[in-house]
Amino acid sequence: MQNYGVARDFAASFALVSAVGAITGTPALGFISDKMGSRRVPITFATFVTLVCYLTITLWNGGKPPIEAFWPLSFLIGFMLGALPVCFGAVRDVSTPELRGMSSGLVNMGGGLFLRDDGYFVRRYPHIPDALFNYQIIKEGHPTYGGLAGRDIMALVVGLRTVTQEKYLTHRISQVQRFGQAMVEHGIPVLTPAGGHAVYLDVNRFFSGTSMGPGDFGGIGFTALLLAGYGHRACELGHFALGAYDESTGETTLPEVNFVRFAIPRLRYERQDLDSVVEAVQALYENRDSIPPVDVTYGRELTLRHFKARFEFRRSGGRGR
Repeated sequence: MQNYGVARDFAASFALVSAVGAITGTPALGFISDKMGSRRVPITFATFVTLVCYLTITLWNGGKPPIEAFWPLSFLIGFMLGALPVCFGAVRDVSTPELRGMSSGLVNMGGGLFLRDDGYFVRRYPHIPDALFNYQIIKEGHPTYGGLAGRDIMALVVGLRTVTQEKYLTHRISQVQRFGQAMVEHGIPVLTPAGGHAVYLDVNRFFSGTSMGPGDFGGIGFTALLLAGYGHRACELGHFALGAYDESTGETTLPEVNFVRFAIPRLRYERQDLDSVVEAVQALYENRDSIPPVDVTYGRELTLRHFKARFEFRRSGGRGR
């Protein structure tokens, strides 16, 4: 603008021409790429033309080409910018479903409902927070991962198509089976055969021969140490998650099943990641006598309590019954 002595509005028109070029070039270059059956050629050609345009602006007439030349140069630069989306098609073409990570993106939008613990609403309707909590867990999921944005709904559409492909299913089920077999080979007590979703650690067999009692919630202690010591997250689905506590009688009901679930997210883990989990579980198994019992400090009587409760390791004292 300063070099040519033109008004700001006139200079801005060149940016507008570039935008028109990009709007035109994106579908045009995508169409040409599909028709040619090649991503490399349009991307290479667009890169070359863009380089020529910038060199022209830089070198022509000592870096001051005729102002009329900026119209076609601006349009060409914008048009060739349309080759950038072709790169996404190139990634899709060279990446197998096992490597794409589709349907596993992070959510970057959403909303929240916040209530003051000491506020008038909670004091007036003390049952509402827990009722909202329960409803959300059932309908959307836990607050730390529940809720769906539009992009995630669309990702589900793609995911539903992916999970019906035999190649994907073979990869998915084989991955879980290899993980379960590795647990068995390291002497870790898990349910066999492994399915296509998760591997389940048998907590009762894991703590067999130790002083860990049913009311000590060994599965909770195990998952806490697994996360704190090794960075791996698993879920206790046993005496605490599936049990119940009657606040009026003080009686605890424990289920027959007592597991820790190692659910494997789709398209997230490679073999070395799962091998690391096996090594961590083996280390805890070899030192299971050192895993302390757990006391429930909050939420023993709540519904869906494994989503809400708080715990602490028992420092001293007796074992649970």
